[in-house]
Amino acid sequence: MRIGTNRLLVKEWRSFSSCDWRDQDLAQVVSEMLAENVTRSLPTAWQGEYTIERGRKWIKERDREGTTLLVVDRSTLRVIGLMILFVIEAEGGNGETELRLAYLLSADTLKQGIASELLTGFVTWCREESPISSIAGGVASDNLASI
Repeated sequence: MRIGTNRLLVKEWRSFSSCDWRDQDLAQVVSEMLAENVTRSLPTAWQGEYTIERGRKWIKERDREGTTLLVVDRSTLRVIGLMILFVIEAEGGNGETELRLAYLLSADTLKQGIASELLTGFVTWCREESPISSIAGGVASDNLASI
């Protein structure tokens, strides 16, 4: 899976090459990104301080649950977010797929339109894939820009 926008490159975290992103230590990137201000509206198990070891554990948990993608800023090659997809077979056995979506963005990218660009690129990708019957996600109630 690959999503490209003007500013973003989004791919499964294990599919990036060394020239796609600057920071090569995934556990370090995850540990830095999952800061308190980013995780406060997420499940309790995702909150708290992250060490490199906790970052590794979090990565393994996400790998078991769904597909995790890195969101990379094309201009800096820096990871600025994560997108997690959960695929569910649609009811009725018609071969359609439902996607559940979660994403996190680094605090320093807020109010730059990154989330809008990411989601627009994702919806474009979904339209090109078939058969995806629905996409669902949630937002933090205190994040007025996302409501």
